[in-house]
Amino acid sequence: MHEMSLMENALQVVDDLMVNYNGAKVNEIVLKVGRLANCIPGALEFAFEALTREGPYKDAKLVIEKEPVLLKCAECSQVFEAGEFPWTCTCGSNAIEIIGGTEVYVANIDIDESE
Repeated sequence: MHEMSLMENALQVVDDLMVNYNGAKVNEIVLKVGRLANCIPGALEFAFEALTREGPYKDAKLVIEKEPVLLKCAECSQVFEAGEFPWTCTCGSNAIEIIGGTEVYVANIDIDESE
């Protein structure tokens, strides 16, 4: 289950950012997941729940936002969202490069700073 490793890495990113907010509590983490990232949202949620039962993450919420697949035509350089496969540009070319939609990253963190 590589979703557990992905979630551990995402929480490490948050931990690294939280160094400057001693005693802060995490309310929400927004995770962007590309449609071609090969992740199962339910498995990410399970991993999040397993890893955030205490400490600054207790009762935190995970929001998963799916990112579209972005393509770029090698012939005309047009950038567009992927539709049905096979992918073809409006110029008729099928020389397509995937430029987005494979990533998983922390997009936003909502915290309560300590008093």
